Parts: sequence; structure tokens; C-alpha cells
Amino acid sequence: MTPPNPPILIPHGDDADTVETGIDAVPEGNWIYLEWRGNTEGDLAGYIVYRDTLPTPAFFPLTQLIQDTFYLDQNVTLGITYFYTVTAVDSAGNESTRGNTVQYALKPKPTLLDPLENELRPQGEIIFRWELDLENDGYFIVKVFSSGKDSLIQMSGVEDFFSNPGEFSDTLTLPSGSYRWRVDYGIRLQNIGSESSYRRLTLQ
Repeated sequence: MTPPNPPILIPHGDDADTVETGIDAVPEGNWIYLEWRGNTEGDLAGYIVYRDTLPTPAFFPLTQLIQDTFYLDQNVTLGITYFYTVTAVDSAGNESTRGNTVQYALKPKPTLLDPLENELRPQGEIIFRWELDLENDGYFIVKVFSSGKDSLIQMSGVEDFFSNPGEFSDTLTLPSGSYRWRVDYGIRLQNIGSESSYRRLTLQ
């Protein structure tokens, strides 16, 4: 039988996009999330994720057979670049060739300073503050989401900070409501970054 087509991994999207796609950091932990386009073969049994840390990857299986079209790699080390590829397997056990390769390296998360968790503030201009000791030139984006939902309400512009470790801030104007917010860090033209944990904020 003919093996399935190789899956296509989705590369890292623009951090300033309203909807995030592709390989990325996640706010829940020091983990890497990756996703791929699902195969259309009717006898598809699942996928196998492969990973390596070499610039010319040899690849080793990271998973057994899985049915999802995404995977959360929770066994990563900060600063290490990981390379991923995925294969598809049919019900007869035929495995496809490897698909494309994507890569990502996690950096330390920004530490949120202000507003505090569950703080109540008047609506209007809110100053968001955080800190991070930068090892490289990078940028930050403050992202504010509706509370309990994934819909992005507002985000700051991409702001570059060059070799300036320490404390940072940005200001957004928000109406009354309940929100979750975080700070994303990245390095331009490189699949390197992190996403802070969320904090909750209520404005009246």
C-alpha cells in the first residue's frame, strides 16, 4: 500500500497577529506548542512527532501514535533550539516520509509586576509593568484578553528593547470589564521567545 502523505507543520506566526498559529511558546509553562495540517486519507491511524537539537537533525521519535494535529512538548530546556518534524501512519502501519521541519527556542518568561493579580482599577489608561533580564535584543507585546475567553481585546504595538535588562512598561486604554493579560517576548526574524503567565484584572 502507498504510505500517507507527510504532514505539514505550521511555522511560527507573527506575534502581533490577532490569532496565533504555528509553533510557539505558551503561557501555561516552559513548553513548546506545535501544530500541523491534518491528513485527508480515510485510513489514517495517527501521527508520530520527531525531535532533535542538532542544526542538521537526525530526529528521534518524541511520541507514540497520536490522533491530534497538535502537540505540547513539556520536556524542554530554556535556550535550546528544538527541531521538529511529523510523520503520518495509516491503519496498515505504513508510515509516511517526514514532513517539513520547524524550530523554536524558549527564553525566560517576563515577570509581571503591575497590575497585581485580581486587582480592581478604574477604567481608562492602565500602565502595565514587567521585568526581564534580556540576553539579546528583543521586543515585547502586551496582550489583553476577555476574561475566561480566548478573544484578544487589545494589544500594544511591537516595542523593541535593545540590550536594556530590567523593568519595562506600556500603557493601554481599556473600558470597564474583566480581563486577562500577559506579556510576550520575542527576537525579530528568529523563532525565539516566551509568553508570561496570565494575570486577571477588573476595570470599573
